Amino acid sequence: MEFLLALLALTGLTLLLLVLLLAVLGLGWLLKRSQRGTIGGAIAEELLQRLDRLEARLERLEGLEVRQAPEGGLVSAGVRPPRVSPAPPPVSASPPAPAPSGAPSRNPSVVKRLEQGIENWTGRLGAAAVVAGVTFLLLHSAYRLEPAQRFLLTLLAAAALAGLSLWLARWPSWRELSEWIRSAAGAIALLACAAAGGLPGLGLQWIDQPLPALAILLLGIGLNLLLAWRSRRQALAAAHVVLSLVPLAIVPPSAMALVLAGAIALIGLGLAQQRRWDGELLSVSGAAALHHWFWYAQTDLPFRNEDLRPVGLAAAVVVFGAGVLVVHGQRARSGSFNLLPLLALLTNWMALALALLAYPAGPVGRALSCVLAALLAAGLAHRAGRGGVAWLQRSEQLIAQVLVISALFSLGPLLANGLLLLLAVLLACLVFLRISSTDADSWWPRISWGLSLGFGVVLALVGLIPAIGPNGSQNATILLLGAGAAAATSVDLKRARPSLGWLSGGLVVSAAVQALAGGWMEWLALAALAAMVVLAKRVRAPGVLAGAQAAGVMVHGLAWLNLLLASPWPAGAVSLRLLPLLLLAGLLLKAAARGRARHAAIVLLAVDLGVAAQLLLAPLSPLLPASVWLLLALPLADLAKRSPARRARTLLLVGAGYLLAVLVVWPVWVLPSTAQLGLMLWRWPLEGLGLAVLLRWWRISRQEPLSAYPGWRQLRPCLLEAVLLTLNLILLWELSPAALTLAWAALALLLINRWANRVLEPRGRLYALPISWLGLLQLVFALRSLRLDGAGWGAGDQLLLGLAVLLQIVFVVVQHRQVPVEAIAVPGAAAGPTALLQRLEGQRLAAIDLPMLAGLALAIYWRFDAGLLTLLWSAQAFLVFCLGAWLRNNPLRHLALAGLGLCLLRLLVIDLARADLGLKGVVFVGVGLLLLAMNALVNRYSDRFG
Repeated sequence: MEFLLALLALTGLTLLLLVLLLAVLGLGWLLKRSQRGTIGGAIAEELLQRLDRLEARLERLEGLEVRQAPEGGLVSAGVRPPRVSPAPPPVSASPPAPAPSGAPSRNPSVVKRLEQGIENWTGRLGAAAVVAGVTFLLLHSAYRLEPAQRFLLTLLAAAALAGLSLWLARWPSWRELSEWIRSAAGAIALLACAAAGGLPGLGLQWIDQPLPALAILLLGIGLNLLLAWRSRRQALAAAHVVLSLVPLAIVPPSAMALVLAGAIALIGLGLAQQRRWDGELLSVSGAAALHHWFWYAQTDLPFRNEDLRPVGLAAAVVVFGAGVLVVHGQRARSGSFNLLPLLALLTNWMALALALLAYPAGPVGRALSCVLAALLAAGLAHRAGRGGVAWLQRSEQLIAQVLVISALFSLGPLLANGLLLLLAVLLACLVFLRISSTDADSWWPRISWGLSLGFGVVLALVGLIPAIGPNGSQNATILLLGAGAAAATSVDLKRARPSLGWLSGGLVVSAAVQALAGGWMEWLALAALAAMVVLAKRVRAPGVLAGAQAAGVMVHGLAWLNLLLASPWPAGAVSLRLLPLLLLAGLLLKAAARGRARHAAIVLLAVDLGVAAQLLLAPLSPLLPASVWLLLALPLADLAKRSPARRARTLLLVGAGYLLAVLVVWPVWVLPSTAQLGLMLWRWPLEGLGLAVLLRWWRISRQEPLSAYPGWRQLRPCLLEAVLLTLNLILLWELSPAALTLAWAALALLLINRWANRVLEPRGRLYALPISWLGLLQLVFALRSLRLDGAGWGAGDQLLLGLAVLLQIVFVVVQHRQVPVEAIAVPGAAAGPTALLQRLEGQRLAAIDLPMLAGLALAIYWRFDAGLLTLLWSAQAFLVFCLGAWLRNNPLRHLALAGLGLCLLRLLVIDLARADLGLKGVVFVGVGLLLLAMNALVNRYSDRFG
């Protein structure tokens, strides 16, 4: 009874669908009829308008005949012609009136496409909805019917949909919908057949034996393949083939399931080949690949089911090999590029390559399989080239290259050294690059070049790891072979690729790193780079030469770092490692004709000499390397003056580097050193040599053409600061406190001399002011450090301090008698300090007079008895007053008077309260005599106090 009710429900559902379809048909017929009526009304209206225009034209013609009759004598005399109303003005030509709102558009393409799209998608969505609805009904009926009854009910639903599709196919406008309904019927039938024997979850399984279940599944698959063959749309055909593979992916994996899936895929490929449907070819290939790898994951081949390996490999070779051959069939004869066949080709080759790498158990088998596949791809590429299909030929060539690389990587477990594997891959890429270079206009050479460069960079980077292989010698040999292959390929190519030359240089650097532990890195780099330079010069390969030069710079940097960090070295060992560096720098200098490469070689040679001096001479004495650097820097300025512009800049840069190195190591090694060279040579000759070199550079730097270089103009002002800084460091380190006081006072006085102005230029005079401040500070500290009782007052120190005070006074006098320095334009970093010093020099009272007075007063306060301070400060004020009178400097005289007033105030407030009458009397007498002397000066030289 329940089965009968279900059958009635299915019949009612079918009738409901028919009613809905008839309603849709009727609605469409009414719409078309109304559309035709609207069009007919528009045509009738247009005909009426034309008829009105024709009648108006006839009336105008009749009026013209009446007016012409008297002239022709057709009317008798005395009879007036009939009065005719004037004709209406002619209708001007104007564009037709717009069509009414109901009229169709003159450009119905957009509307037509929209209608077609709606019709297509409604059909597709409707078919999918019907399949889903039938599935839900089947699931709902699973609780009330037996599995066999549900199976028959499902088949009846599929048959009803098939009959409906046949009935709709009689009308051309419903053919597409009928095809989608027919496809839905096929999908429902396949679902029922698959669930009848192997899908218990759907409630349709009523067959327990495998053979009957397989037979009914094959019946459903055959029905879908028949529908795919009969379909006129490739989307439906591809969908039927893909749906046929779905049940085989759900059932438990077996050899039979894989064979059946392969047969289905072959049938789908055959249909695509017969009808030249690219979309179907791509869909079938992708579905077959997904099904195969889903089956491979289910069988868990890497761990068990080893018996399925031959079956899986054979199925992959047959199916995906057939897919590759289908692409090369009739579809490839057109010669025009199409994306879908390319994607289908790549899909089949990718699936085949993965199968060849996954199924063979040993590395040799995998490599052999990939090599055979590469030979097949090469043969197909040759065949496509003869057929004139360029894109197919290039694709197969690239696929062959990838297969060869895969074969080499599959041999990795057999090789103990990973660098050897990378070298083999690089050589294969270079061979393919050489083959592809014959056709420079295609994209295959560019891809081959990118692969070669990429694997070469990987080889070079891995080669930088010292412990990558069994030993460094083998690794270095492998890397040198790669460098030679890259250089040879760069030279042999018709179209030069400089990047391969750079790659060759990078591989040489990696080989040198591998030889670093053995101590022969420099000799290996010299031999390899010399060969590259000779090759580049003979065949004129700029890329190889540039790579050699870059590698030479990197090898030098590695060698310097290694030698300096591992110092000290024995003289013999370090000489054997420095000699190839010097030879390599000379070779690069000889190979570089001009440009930056030559300048870089000059810098390398200069740094080699400096490092050699440090490593060879530093163990003997810390003074020797700095001496050699100074001697090397001394002639460079003269050489730069006689050299071309670019080389002159390089020489100046090298010389400045030597001087900077000396300035850096001077306070670290030279000044603290007490080493003695021989019997008579101390630090002072070396310090004098340094000052002489700096002064020589300062003098030459002003001459042409050096002063014309913008960079040198920025650097040159710093030489003056270097000279003064070096001189002050020498004085600070070498002299005693009292001697240092005198030296700074003398240096400040020397800088404002005319001779110093000629040597150091007017800017040197500005630095006399801060040096005089240093002298005053040193004087104050020296006076404080000496004892008042005379125990620390040696005759020499007293004399030096007295001379220092006199020189400070002379400095003030000379500075006041000179004209301030005019504005000086200084480029570079020295512009700020120069402007500040120039501004301070203009403020002489605050920058010169006050520091001197404050320094002397502070020194008196620290070192003398409190009872004598008023007398001594008054004497200092009197001395300043005399200087102001002599120099005719009123601010200085006013400053002295202010100081004297402070002294008188202290005399009355502090000294008058003291108990010692003798000391009090001496102070009062002394201050009084100073005041009388000051008054006498005012009366005698009254003309100076205007």
